[in-house]
Amino acid sequence: MQRRSAQKVNKPLISVIIPVYNAEKTIARCLDSLLGQAIADQIEIIAIDDGSTDGSLEILQSYKNEQVKVVHIDNIPIGQVRNFGVSTACGKYIGFVDADDYVVDGWGPALKEHINSNNNAALIAFRYYTKKSSELVESSFNQRLIARHDKICNLSVQDQYDLIWGLSPFVWDKLFLRDVIISNNIQFPATYYAEDAAFVTKFINDCSQVSIINKPLCVHVDDNNAAMTKHISESWGDILPSMADVIDYYKHKGNYGTYEHAICMVTLGLYKRRLVYISKLKYSRGERKFIKNFINKSFQFFDANFRGSWSERFKKWWPNYSFMTDKKKTIRYTTNAKRNSRINTLIRKANQNKTRYAYYQKYLPIRQNTVLAQSFWGEASDSPYYFARECANNYSLHVYLAPNDLFQARCIINNDIWANKPDIIKINSKQYVKLLATAKYIICNDSLPAWFNKRPGQILINTWHGTPLKTLGKDMASEIGRYVGYVQNNFLMSDYLLYPNDFTFNHMTKAYCLDKLYIGTSVILGYPRNVALFDRADRTRRREYYRLVDKRIFVYMPTWRVNSKRQQDINQYTDELIAIFDELDPLLNDNTIIYVKLHHLLSTSKLDLKKYRHIAAVDPLIESYQFLNMADCLITDYSSVMFDFAASGRSVVLFDYDYDAYLKDRGVYIDINSLPFDKVQTTQQLAQHINNFTPRLQRYSKQVTDKFWKYDSSSNASRLCRLVLDSHEDGIKQIQNRQTREFNVIFAPSNIDKVREIIQHLSSSDLLVFHKSHLSGEIEGVIRENLGNITQLLIAQPMEPITIGEHIIRSIYRRTGLLKPLARRHYQKEIDRILPNIPIKSFTNYSRIKRFADIAKLFPNGREVKNV
Repeated sequence: MQRRSAQKVNKPLISVIIPVYNAEKTIARCLDSLLGQAIADQIEIIAIDDGSTDGSLEILQSYKNEQVKVVHIDNIPIGQVRNFGVSTACGKYIGFVDADDYVVDGWGPALKEHINSNNNAALIAFRYYTKKSSELVESSFNQRLIARHDKICNLSVQDQYDLIWGLSPFVWDKLFLRDVIISNNIQFPATYYAEDAAFVTKFINDCSQVSIINKPLCVHVDDNNAAMTKHISESWGDILPSMADVIDYYKHKGNYGTYEHAICMVTLGLYKRRLVYISKLKYSRGERKFIKNFINKSFQFFDANFRGSWSERFKKWWPNYSFMTDKKKTIRYTTNAKRNSRINTLIRKANQNKTRYAYYQKYLPIRQNTVLAQSFWGEASDSPYYFARECANNYSLHVYLAPNDLFQARCIINNDIWANKPDIIKINSKQYVKLLATAKYIICNDSLPAWFNKRPGQILINTWHGTPLKTLGKDMASEIGRYVGYVQNNFLMSDYLLYPNDFTFNHMTKAYCLDKLYIGTSVILGYPRNVALFDRADRTRRREYYRLVDKRIFVYMPTWRVNSKRQQDINQYTDELIAIFDELDPLLNDNTIIYVKLHHLLSTSKLDLKKYRHIAAVDPLIESYQFLNMADCLITDYSSVMFDFAASGRSVVLFDYDYDAYLKDRGVYIDINSLPFDKVQTTQQLAQHINNFTPRLQRYSKQVTDKFWKYDSSSNASRLCRLVLDSHEDGIKQIQNRQTREFNVIFAPSNIDKVREIIQHLSSSDLLVFHKSHLSGEIEGVIRENLGNITQLLIAQPMEPITIGEHIIRSIYRRTGLLKPLARRHYQKEIDRILPNIPIKSFTNYSRIKRFADIAKLFPNGREVKNV
């Protein structure tokens, strides 16, 4: 081994710590990648041999010089190894590289340039490649972080809660300011596993500014079969003491309560990851005993530290693994694992809703007289509710509602007029899955599960849920993958798409590329939910029931304000509302009452509205628009409910106290200052407006009326039912979308340079298709910059519905090329799901998604759509 000449390092910019254990095959590559950097003279390398039994130490000694420090210690936990390296480091920043990994060319200059331009950054995170065999796969940042990339350099965890578990739990894709580590005595726990997650989580608490470099600078090698993650290891039990170290640290700092949710999610993520690995590995009887013990201790740890709510959090974020919150099921899942991991995988998949759906869809007949109505993700409300009520009252159809809260739904129905009561099924239940596969009529106002694939003979109606004030789909400034793919394929599957006005039609069809891709009927008709606002008899009856005849009734329905569902954001907004209500209530006249209807994540019970004299919660056991119908005036801000309520001729006041902050990063289609509603910006102004308010019908201009609520009437629900069920047009404005063009489908890669190249050569007949997982923040940025060149864009959803038999057929085809006709039959269904009703001339695949590669190979001449 040739010795490297020493380079003088006076005050290193970066100290790199490399723990080494039996890495004789890779350590030279690691060191060479660092020493070959253009700023090598500003890098200090501390290589710590942790009791290697191969030739690692000899190789390290050949590199030893003033720049490369080599230390040999007895075999100790990896956390202590890294602590030893930190204690001897001299650099301004400290980085970590594993002995089997390496950095890319330009790692050093990129970091130096970033440090110089972000001098106060305490933590610098960058992306990385994962190397599997010879393939390099780029990592991506959490999209919520990338969405605010322009200002993340000035953020701390106090400003952006996502940082705790939005960043990766690794140390080799980051640089840490040494002064922060030393001044706060931040150490790795003395453990063999999850020590890096613990260190990162503690460090984030104390760094004042975080910065990111949105490109990969290192390579993490995932081919080491001797790695701890590849085999059953008792070191996995160190997850719990590692995270206990984090909890103790945050408690010592006095802010564990603030960040408990984030620490919980980091811990649960590590737990889930280990159990998924366990299910794929072979293990002995002794290892099986360790697994049981690990699960038992994990449950005890979660219950003791995460206030009993951890299971609900787990189910919400990882619904396919929700059984892992049940100890008996978890133990059964792991300890009964078959030696053949493929068989074990198939058994696990058989219990998933998407697999059940595939069987129901394949073998069960369509139920001709059945309606399934779903509002959002489990509410007994909105336009699907009123469509279902009309079906039950005036048609001989069997109606099902799919809410989350069965008791609440039953109360809402009992407090309404239903000639024939609907059946209530819990959303995501087996019966719900079966109905998605078999109901003749399905109506929703948002999206259905990603694995839903409408069958021939089913009729899908999508009403959406508002006139857009804020931008939608590809018009949004960020998170295109989330908000386009979220609903686009359901739109394209729909037989009927409902728009409340021409304004909404024009913007939504362009935002989701429906003007180019949709084949179906666009219906311009007022929302069925608005029939409640025209029911004067019901308004009188309910005001008498609630003893509100002599009161002036206001309903406050603000829009959802926080950018995520993180508990800190929710708590912050809750505190904001409490401050508003505390100030507002004493200022109101006695004949006034304000009912508050908030987003379901902001439970009014947490606000303790009972302490106020003039402020109360909307009754959750009454359908929300029927309750809203009692109001004399609506108070809102940026919610489309303003257009619905104004259609009834009553008053709307916009309380936009945070106008500048809220709309700063949000594109809008409408300037709210141009709307004909009263506006107030302070609580005092709102109180004054309420106290001076006199109930009266408003005279809105014909221009505004024609733009936003021209098509509203008390017969919206019945007219939609007649159109769908009887084909009776009844003067309804319809746009029949027909597409004669065939598209060249291009499955896009995750490589940013290749994406740029493809976009530059797109033609008007090309349809660019991204898999949702490929849409990193950087690629989304390229899409936004080049929307003028992208005529058609589609985001393909994961969660393919597939039976066990189809799994086997696909596996045999991939390995042998046999069963090609059966494989084509299966993939024809998958094309129908991800590219519904789209005529296709050809497929070109640049993606690493295996399904896309199979489709391109099996359908060289594309595929036709019948009855186009």
